[in-house]
Amino acid sequence: MDNAVAAQERNTRFAQSVFENGIELIKSQVDLTQSVLQDLEQQAQKRQAAFQALAQESLEAYREFLFAPLAFWQKTLDTAGSVTQEGLKNFQNATLQGMETMQKTTQQAVAMMEKSLPHN
Repeated sequence: MDNAVAAQERNTRFAQSVFENGIELIKSQVDLTQSVLQDLEQQAQKRQAAFQALAQESLEAYREFLFAPLAFWQKTLDTAGSVTQEGLKNFQNATLQGMETMQKTTQQAVAMMEKSLPHN
């Protein structure tokens, strides 16, 4: 009977040890699974951030590609406008100088005619 009780106690301790080791193994598995899931979440966030950055850069490059002709024509129109304004200024200055020269010439002609006319 003592042997049977001792064997029963050994079996109980063994079963309890197996159960406790199983619980510890499950806890260890849970911790490992949580760690792996956290790593996966961090990797997913990094991939998402990288994808967003790549998408933003691609979108910006595409926008620049689409608007490049418009920017070229805008610059061309700005340059043409500046050249036209400069040309108009030059034309205006030349016209004013021509008018001043004509006015002086006319005044000189009038003065010469007045000198050449007999005085009464």
